Amino acid sequence: MEKKKVVQVNESGTWLRYYRVGIYCRVSSSSGAQLDSVTEQVSYLTQLVASRPDWRLSDTYIDIESGNHAYNRKQFNRMVRDCQQDKLDIIVTRTVSRFGRNTVDVLEKLRTLTKSGVEVRFVTDQLTTADPEHELLISIIAGLAQADNESRRENILWGIHRKLENGTSSIYSRPCYGYRKNDHGELVIAEDQARVVQLIFDLYLDGYSVLGIIRELEKRHIPSPSGKVKWPKRSIDTMLSNEKYCGNVLVVKSYTTPFPEVKRVTNKGEKQQYLAVGAHPVIIATEKFEAVQEEKKRRTNKVVTEDGTKRRSTRYSSKRKSDLQ
Repeated sequence: MEKKKVVQVNESGTWLRYYRVGIYCRVSSSSGAQLDSVTEQVSYLTQLVASRPDWRLSDTYIDIESGNHAYNRKQFNRMVRDCQQDKLDIIVTRTVSRFGRNTVDVLEKLRTLTKSGVEVRFVTDQLTTADPEHELLISIIAGLAQADNESRRENILWGIHRKLENGTSSIYSRPCYGYRKNDHGELVIAEDQARVVQLIFDLYLDGYSVLGIIRELEKRHIPSPSGKVKWPKRSIDTMLSNEKYCGNVLVVKSYTTPFPEVKRVTNKGEKQQYLAVGAHPVIIATEKFEAVQEEKKRRTNKVVTEDGTKRRSTRYSSKRKSDLQ
């Protein structure tokens, strides 16, 4: 590969040629061990760059993010943009797996960088994109990293589902607005918040719209769960659909689709769900909760047909006269 060279003249008038180098490091989480790992990566690669008289460190890019996809790695994408803007000549990283764990993404980005005239060196793997014969080895290593990642993910999911089945999962005791954990890690009612939850359900059954409820809460100077003056519409809507207020917990309401899509979708029966009944104290009686669900269905302007979801020609208005004034 023909690399760009920047020429610098030192005090003695000698011409020096050097390459602009970027360091890329990545870890999957912000845990202590992972942060120690990224510190070690940066230190090692910085020393490596400093040991080469023809290299100059231009920038360091660090992501604390999964390597499954490049689109959610901000620093990685900034590095690619810098390469396309002719700011780097060489990228150094420890291994192919640090660069990414998605074979398609890795190869696609490497080809993008190669077109920009940038060489990528995988130090521990002793591979470089400057050697065309290394592309096959890089793809094999990336494929193994992806397979290892998917295998570990399956093992983790298996463990989660076993705990969900036997009722020992901590997911069942995650607090939401209206509850808190006691010293034993059990959910108990947070009285002040519970009264707000009951008020919201009552207002909805009394004909208030979600926006009407928000205005009423502001009028009563009741702060949102995050302490803000204005309640998010989504918070009210989610609260009105949360079966946890009846003392039950339904889990696996959504799931992540497998590679290559990898996105969060609503579980419509594709995955096993688990319902813990009577898991904690009740804030909203089952009858009232079910009445709210029926009212929500009545008010919605969407209907499900054989052709998919459609909007009704006329929309039910849940606004009280006081809402319109």
